[in-house]
Amino acid sequence: MCLLEQYRDGQQADSGWKSKAWERALEAVLKVAPESQKPNINTGKLKTKEQYFKGLYRDWKWLTSQSRFRVDPRTGVITASDEA
Repeated sequence: MCLLEQYRDGQQADSGWKSKAWERALEAVLKVAPESQKPNINTGKLKTKEQYFKGLYRDWKWLTSQSRFRVDPRTGVITASDEA
C-alpha cells in the first residue's frame, strides 16, 4: 500500500521508484516487522522482493493469457486443460 501512495505522490520515475519512495516503504515495513528481523531489513532487500514479485506477476499474466489456462474463480489458482 505504501508504494501505491508513493506512486500517487509522484515518487516513481521511468526507471523505478525514487529513493524517497524506498525510504517511506522501509519505514512502513519496519513499523510492522518483528523486532528480531528489523536489523536485517534494508531498502536493498525491499528492492529484491519487489523484483521477485514483479517476475511472479509477469509469469501469472503470461499464463492467464494462454488459451488453455485460466484462473479458477473459487480458489484463484491457475488451472490448465488436459491438452495443455
